[in-house]
Order: sequence, then C-alpha cells, then structure tokens
Amino acid sequence: MATLNLCVFFNPGFHPAITLKKETVSCAVFSQLNSFALLKPSSIKPRRWLSFSSTDKTPEVLFDTEKGMLRIEGCSIHENAEGFFRPLIEQAEAYVKQPARSTTVWIGLSYFNSSSSKYLLDLLKVMDEIHLSGTSQVEMEWHHASDDLDMEEAGADYRSLLEMPVRLVGDAKA
Repeated sequence: MATLNLCVFFNPGFHPAITLKKETVSCAVFSQLNSFALLKPSSIKPRRWLSFSSTDKTPEVLFDTEKGMLRIEGCSIHENAEGFFRPLIEQAEAYVKQPARSTTVWIGLSYFNSSSSKYLLDLLKVMDEIHLSGTSQVEMEWHHASDDLDMEEAGADYRSLLEMPVRLVGDAKA
C-alpha cells in the first residue's frame, strides 16, 4: 500500500474525487485542517491520465499521457497552490521520460493568483523541457475571453518565457 506523501488544502467541506488510471480515489477530508490527503505511490510512474474536477477556487485538470493532452480550465485562486500543482508537476516530470509524439497544453483560465502563476510556470517549464528535448512536438494553446486583455497579456508573458510554440486564442467565452 502507498504511503501518505501529499496534502492539498481546500475549503472546508470540499469532497473531491481524484481519478488515477481509471480508478477513482476518494480523498479523506479533514475539516479541522481544511485539507484532504491523497494516497499515491512513493515512486512516480507515468499514469495514463490524471484528472481533477473544478471548484470555485480550482481549475478542472485533465492530463492524458497517451493522447499527449494537458488541459487546465477554470479559475485558479488556491490558498495552497503548491499542493494543487505538485501532482501535476510530478506527473509532467514522469511524462518527460515517455511522452506522446505530440503534446498539446491547453490552458483556459478565467483568472489566477500570483502563487498559481508561479506553479503554473513551473509546470510549463517541465513541458517546455519535453519540447526542447525533441522527444515530443509540444504546443501550448492559451485560451482567454476575447475581451480579457489581462489574461491575453498573461498568455503573452508565458509565451516570452517558453521555447515551445504558444498560440493565444481569443474565445467568445473562455
């Protein structure tokens, strides 16, 4: 059995289900600590997919390693962004070893705070490492509402920090 090695903080009463490898793992909620704990293997191996449902403060995430798709959509205003992004970064680090031939990073955030910005960049740098290695053709699509200049500028900022192609997509509703 795996050991407890990750704690993510959310709002009291939040009862997420995290899906790993076609299995749903219910997370234990500790309302006094305002957190839940996820049991996962201590040795990181690439999973077929990793998925998080969205909340008012966290985006929906789907990382399908077989199809080469990382999708993050919603609002990202975590109180503990590291706890949220750490499993994604670990999955990306495992994905570096066996990426799909092509990889699409699809980001559609309506808003994110500064701590989310830092961990999102950490995640994108791991994906950029895959692009630079030449083992996968990695491309990022940064989706934003067509009238949201702040989110468009954020996408342009990330584009300036990464080597992989980044396409800014103004949607009628992102």
